[in-house]
Amino acid sequence: MTLTMPLWVHLPDKSIVQGRLIFVNHHYSLAILEITSDLPLQVPTFGSAAKYGQEILALSRDENMSLVARRGAITWSDGSLMWRNHYMFLDCDVPEGGEGGPVVDYCGSIIAVVYRDGPCAAIISISIIHALYEMWEQFSCVARPVFDMDLKSVELASFSLREELSLKHNIEGGFIVEHIANDSALENLGVRRGDVIFFEDKCGTTLPEIEDYLLHLGRRYLGEKRSMVLKLEVHDIEGPCKETITLPLEFKVSSGKLRGNLLPWRGDRLLLGAGLRRKGPAPTIRQQLLRSRREGRQCGVTRAAAVAGGRRSRRRRRGGVRIGGHDAPESSPAMSTRSKSTPDSDLRSHDGSNPSPESWSGRLTRSRAKQIGQVLPIQAVESPGISSNNKKKRKRREIEEETAKKQAQMSSSAEGHGTLASRPLPPMHPPTTPRVRKSSRITRLEVDRLQKLTLRRNKEDDPSTAAALPTPSHKNIVLGMSRSIVRVSSPPSLQVHLPDKSIVQGRLRFMNRHYNLSILEITSELPLQVPAFGSAPKYGQEILALSRDENMSLVARRGAITWSDGSLMWRNHYMFVDCDVPEGGEGGPVVDTGGSTIGMVYIDGPGAVIISISIICTFFEMWKQFSCVARPVFDVDLRSVELAGVSLREELSVKHNINGGFMVKRIADDSALEHLGVRRGDVIFFEDECGTTLPEIEDYLLSLGWRYLQGMKSMVLKLLVHDIEGPCKETITLPLEFYVDSGKISEKLYRTVLWRIMGIT
Repeated sequence: MTLTMPLWVHLPDKSIVQGRLIFVNHHYSLAILEITSDLPLQVPTFGSAAKYGQEILALSRDENMSLVARRGAITWSDGSLMWRNHYMFLDCDVPEGGEGGPVVDYCGSIIAVVYRDGPCAAIISISIIHALYEMWEQFSCVARPVFDMDLKSVELASFSLREELSLKHNIEGGFIVEHIANDSALENLGVRRGDVIFFEDKCGTTLPEIEDYLLHLGRRYLGEKRSMVLKLEVHDIEGPCKETITLPLEFKVSSGKLRGNLLPWRGDRLLLGAGLRRKGPAPTIRQQLLRSRREGRQCGVTRAAAVAGGRRSRRRRRGGVRIGGHDAPESSPAMSTRSKSTPDSDLRSHDGSNPSPESWSGRLTRSRAKQIGQVLPIQAVESPGISSNNKKKRKRREIEEETAKKQAQMSSSAEGHGTLASRPLPPMHPPTTPRVRKSSRITRLEVDRLQKLTLRRNKEDDPSTAAALPTPSHKNIVLGMSRSIVRVSSPPSLQVHLPDKSIVQGRLRFMNRHYNLSILEITSELPLQVPAFGSAPKYGQEILALSRDENMSLVARRGAITWSDGSLMWRNHYMFVDCDVPEGGEGGPVVDTGGSTIGMVYIDGPGAVIISISIICTFFEMWKQFSCVARPVFDVDLRSVELAGVSLREELSVKHNINGGFMVKRIADDSALEHLGVRRGDVIFFEDECGTTLPEIEDYLLSLGWRYLQGMKSMVLKLLVHDIEGPCKETITLPLEFYVDSGKISEKLYRTVLWRIMGIT
């Protein structure tokens, strides 16, 4: 069919030639255009399929034929609409008119095409475009299985949803069913919105890879002309029920013939032609949706929600596609799995079969009886003049009986369905019988299921957590240790909230006031995972601070350990992060990029304070072996010279030749160090090899406490002290006195201290 409106292609040299449209596919909104030009056009280099997180350049031309480029990356997100699951998205704003333009990697190879411009532009992978073109080149048509579902990858879902699926259902991957076509083969096999499905064939782990696989099946269908099935493992996470279903595949074949002016227009551009323009207004979104729905009815897509009446049924069968000169099958293998409603039973009589009189949905007259070869008693025929009250009562009775049967089936399935297909249809499914009053129990079950599905689909992470866990690899790291992250309520209840939102009572075993760390014991039926402990944190190291909010949703903040130190009340072991840990994050783990715990949050808020995991491990092992913790009395607040300002470091280097050590910020009155002559502002060096940072000094002091508990009662600490005011330099020997904490706590302290979990035994 010829077009009434010409297609003009604007070439790079600003010349204009007329294009001839030779193929259009409405599912992908892709077209193949043929032109003749004197300008030698270069064939682009095609790369591999686009990958999530890949850095790209989106190219197009403006109205003046100037090249427009936008730099960005493919986001870690997916989206689907009207059974189209192949879209990918960019984090850059593609300007208006960029639809159909190439998306290239940094090597200059085309990896995708822009499908929709604007912010968060949508793209289609080059692998899909290649498969479509090669199939058309070989068979002059494109085939794709009918797969009327909108899916969402579990790997790209929010962390809250992923954690729920992992903890409650042991689901780590697959795809969530967002929407499913009413009365489709998949729905009749028991698949419902909210289920999680796995493809048993090795067809990919992302939605674009699944689309590549479906196109591969379409190519096999055109080449081998044989039936195929798709095996899916379906998890009903409301049941719970897990079942493997076999879907007989029905294929939709697109010959690319144009119906009138139905073209896959997006804005004023036809995809796969960045310089192609159409004269005239572009169709609205409503017109495109109507076109898509009309396409589904006219291209052989079988829908069991058929029209009642034989004329439309015959017309739909005549509209079936033709492949290679042969008519497509009148019914696909998937039709045998579909349940027929009352209106659909009329189709058999119109198709020439020999039904029983009860299968007729209308009134059985003498002419109809004669048509099917049955002798009808006179009393069975109603005269038009006789009142139809008896007929109305009979119909009402039949409806009530049928409704009662369905309610009984739904009640039994709601109590505990054994198979997927026995589950009731969701409440949004269009009713096939006149509306009747349902029992309050059935209504409540349907509403509860719909609310759960809605809550799950809308369960999104807060923006900061989503930004901290942008990729599936980051989510997988945190997901692996989520079972070890709990929340402890404030005293006096001392309740521990577990990841599955259950609550158990905790028993305090030990508490140390110097470090403000506690050891808590609980008994739980939920198997808690022991976290992996890493090495001591380093300054400048990238970290994730994890915790749980009041709803037990996991909260993550991404940051780094700052190049700064601080001390308070003779506690020199604090480190700081540059991210804002939300309220309630105290006691949460701090993990590195490999998922190992390297610290714990001590104080939340901006510039949160953390404690090194090396101190916590030494603390725990000492208590486990000796039932107490010992530490030398060292009542001085220090500051590392290496982390001081440049001006101070330059002054110490130039005037005093000091390039390291620790500055004394405060010292306890009447302490042993003060009696030995140490004053505020002095710079001290530890003569023992005990470290160059304050957390390393704290590790050394705890190691001395361990040796003290092992029996070494007399120990000294040698310090080189620089008096930068004098100047004077002297080595002093400090006899060590140890403070041993048995962990006993008073009732008053028990009710006022803020507990922090160190570990669970």
